[in-house]
Amino acid sequence: MLKSLVVRIVGFSARHNWLMTIAGVVLMVLSATYDVVHFSITTDVEALISQSLLGRARWRIFCPTYRKKKSESKGPLSWRPISFLGAHAP
Repeated sequence: MLKSLVVRIVGFSARHNWLMTIAGVVLMVLSATYDVVHFSITTDVEALISQSLLGRARWRIFCPTYRKKKSESKGPLSWRPISFLGAHAP
């Protein structure tokens, strides 16, 4: 039963190959349109994680305590390299 159904579908597709190509392109366009209209993502971490979680409440208390002011921050490379002898490099 299943084998004959598959044989009939393959036979139909082989006989009407342009129809199958057009149907595939139409499905591709409809899928892309649906994707553009309905799916979106945000990269804002504050919006991605629920603010009502206990860990987020702890983070709101913890973060301002240890966050440096912008004037104190020296940027991402504020560390000094260490030489192989253990002394700070000049």
